[in-house]
Amino acid sequence: MRELFDAAAMAGLCGGDALIRWAAQGLPAARGIRAFGAPDGSAVAVASPALSGHDRLAVHGEPRTAAPLVRDVLRAVGRSHRPIGGPKLGRAVCKVSVEDALARYGTVALMVADANRAALDLYRSLGLVHRPLAAAFFGTATAG
Repeated sequence: MRELFDAAAMAGLCGGDALIRWAAQGLPAARGIRAFGAPDGSAVAVASPALSGHDRLAVHGEPRTAAPLVRDVLRAVGRSHRPIGGPKLGRAVCKVSVEDALARYGTVALMVADANRAALDLYRSLGLVHRPLAAAFFGTATAG
Protein backbone atom coordinates (compact mmCIF):
# COMPACT_ATOMS: atom_id res chain seq x y z
CA MET A 1 0.00 0.00 0.00
CA ARG A 2 1.26 3.45 -0.81
CA GLU A 3 -0.17 6.77 0.27
CA LEU A 4 -1.20 9.16 -2.50
CA PHE A 5 -0.79 12.91 -2.02
CA ASP A 6 -1.67 14.23 -5.47
CA ALA A 7 -5.37 14.50 -6.35
CA ALA A 8 -4.72 14.41 -10.10
CA ALA A 9 -2.57 11.28 -9.88
CA MET A 10 -5.18 9.63 -7.65
CA ALA A 11 -7.96 10.50 -10.12
CA GLY A 12 -5.87 8.99 -12.92
CA LEU A 13 -5.51 5.69 -11.06
CA CYS A 14 -9.27 5.36 -10.63
CA GLY A 15 -10.20 6.57 -14.12
CA GLY A 16 -11.84 9.67 -12.67
CA ASP A 17 -14.34 7.60 -10.64
CA ALA A 18 -16.91 10.06 -9.23
CA LEU A 19 -17.18 8.36 -5.83
CA ILE A 20 -13.42 8.51 -5.29
CA ARG A 21 -13.23 12.14 -6.43
CA TRP A 22 -16.13 13.08 -4.12
CA ALA A 23 -14.49 11.40 -1.14
CA ALA A 24 -11.10 12.98 -1.91
CA GLN A 25 -12.50 16.53 -1.95
CA GLY A 26 -9.25 17.66 -3.60
CA LEU A 27 -7.29 15.97 -0.77
CA PRO A 28 -7.18 18.86 1.71
CA ALA A 29 -4.76 17.61 4.37
CA ALA A 30 -6.31 19.92 6.96
CA ARG A 31 -9.50 17.80 6.87
CA GLY A 32 -7.56 14.58 7.46
CA ILE A 33 -8.46 13.07 4.09
CA ARG A 34 -5.99 10.38 3.03
CA ALA A 35 -5.75 8.36 -0.19
CA PHE A 36 -4.01 5.06 -0.76
CA GLY A 37 -3.26 2.88 -3.74
CA ALA A 38 -2.56 -0.81 -4.15
CA PRO A 39 1.11 -1.44 -5.00
CA ASP A 40 0.23 -2.34 -8.60
CA GLY A 41 -2.16 0.63 -9.00
CA SER A 42 -5.24 -1.58 -9.55
CA ALA A 43 -7.17 -0.25 -6.54
CA VAL A 44 -7.60 3.07 -4.75
CA ALA A 45 -9.12 3.86 -1.35
CA VAL A 46 -9.84 7.32 0.07
CA ALA A 47 -10.41 7.75 3.80
CA SER A 48 -12.55 10.82 4.34
CA PRO A 49 -13.54 11.79 7.90
CA ALA A 50 -17.03 13.18 8.44
CA LEU A 51 -17.95 12.92 4.75
CA SER A 52 -21.69 13.48 4.60
CA GLY A 53 -21.83 13.02 8.36
CA HIS A 54 -19.82 9.77 8.61
CA ASP A 55 -16.22 8.60 8.32
CA ARG A 56 -16.11 6.92 4.92
CA LEU A 57 -13.66 4.84 2.95
CA ALA A 58 -14.42 5.10 -0.77
CA VAL A 59 -13.00 2.17 -2.71
CA HIS A 60 -12.43 1.61 -6.43
CA GLY A 61 -10.66 -1.15 -8.28
CA GLU A 62 -10.23 -4.86 -8.76
CA PRO A 63 -11.70 -6.89 -5.87
CA ARG A 64 -8.58 -9.07 -5.57
CA THR A 65 -6.47 -6.01 -4.65
CA ALA A 66 -9.18 -3.71 -3.29
CA ALA A 67 -10.16 -6.05 -0.45
CA PRO A 68 -6.68 -6.32 1.10
CA LEU A 69 -6.17 -2.59 0.48
CA VAL A 70 -9.30 -1.85 2.54
CA ARG A 71 -8.02 -4.07 5.34
CA ASP A 72 -4.64 -2.29 5.38
CA VAL A 73 -6.13 1.22 5.10
CA LEU A 74 -8.53 0.57 7.98
CA ARG A 75 -5.56 -0.44 10.11
CA ALA A 76 -3.86 2.85 9.19
CA VAL A 77 -6.80 5.26 9.57
CA GLY A 78 -9.07 3.49 12.07
CA ARG A 79 -12.09 1.26 11.83
CA SER A 80 -14.56 4.14 12.19
CA HIS A 81 -14.39 4.55 8.39
CA ARG A 82 -17.14 2.62 6.60
CA PRO A 83 -16.23 1.23 3.17
CA ILE A 84 -18.38 2.33 0.24
CA GLY A 85 -18.05 1.14 -3.35
CA GLY A 86 -19.65 -1.15 -5.90
CA PRO A 87 -21.50 -4.34 -4.90
CA LYS A 88 -18.74 -6.72 -6.09
CA LEU A 89 -16.27 -4.78 -3.98
CA GLY A 90 -18.56 -4.97 -0.97
CA ARG A 91 -18.73 -8.75 -1.14
CA ALA A 92 -14.96 -9.06 -1.63
CA VAL A 93 -14.24 -6.75 1.32
CA CYS A 94 -16.70 -8.68 3.50
CA LYS A 95 -15.05 -11.95 2.49
CA VAL A 96 -11.57 -10.67 3.37
CA SER A 97 -12.87 -9.35 6.70
CA VAL A 98 -14.41 -12.72 7.57
CA GLU A 99 -11.25 -14.58 6.54
CA ASP A 100 -9.11 -12.14 8.53
CA ALA A 101 -11.24 -12.64 11.67
CA LEU A 102 -11.17 -16.42 11.24
CA ALA A 103 -7.39 -16.43 10.91
CA ARG A 104 -6.95 -14.11 13.88
CA TYR A 105 -9.59 -15.43 16.30
CA GLY A 106 -10.67 -18.81 14.94
CA THR A 107 -14.34 -17.82 14.88
CA VAL A 108 -16.63 -15.18 13.41
CA ALA A 109 -20.02 -13.99 14.62
CA LEU A 110 -22.03 -11.21 13.02
CA MET A 111 -25.27 -9.73 14.29
CA VAL A 112 -27.89 -8.78 11.73
CA ALA A 113 -31.61 -8.12 11.94
CA ASP A 114 -33.78 -10.96 10.64
CA ALA A 115 -35.44 -8.48 8.27
CA ASN A 116 -32.13 -7.57 6.58
CA ARG A 117 -32.43 -10.13 3.76
CA ALA A 118 -29.61 -8.65 1.69
CA ALA A 119 -27.10 -9.00 4.54
CA LEU A 120 -28.33 -12.49 5.41
CA ASP A 121 -27.98 -13.59 1.79
CA LEU A 122 -24.48 -12.13 1.58
CA TYR A 123 -23.34 -13.78 4.81
CA ARG A 124 -24.78 -17.14 3.75
CA SER A 125 -22.92 -16.87 0.42
CA LEU A 126 -19.72 -16.52 2.45
CA GLY A 127 -20.46 -19.73 4.34
CA LEU A 128 -21.88 -18.23 7.53
CA VAL A 129 -24.90 -19.84 9.20
CA HIS A 130 -27.83 -17.80 10.50
CA ARG A 131 -28.91 -18.45 14.06
CA PRO A 132 -31.87 -16.39 15.32
CA LEU A 133 -31.00 -14.24 18.30
CA ALA A 134 -33.33 -13.46 21.16
CA ALA A 135 -32.54 -10.82 23.74
CA ALA A 136 -34.30 -9.87 26.94
CA PHE A 137 -33.67 -7.55 29.86
CA PHE A 138 -35.16 -7.82 33.31
CA GLY A 139 -34.72 -5.40 36.16
CA THR A 140 -33.95 -1.73 36.45
CA ALA A 141 -31.45 -0.14 34.13
CA THR A 142 -28.78 1.81 35.94
CA ALA A 143 -26.03 4.01 34.62
CA GLY A 144 -22.44 3.24 35.44
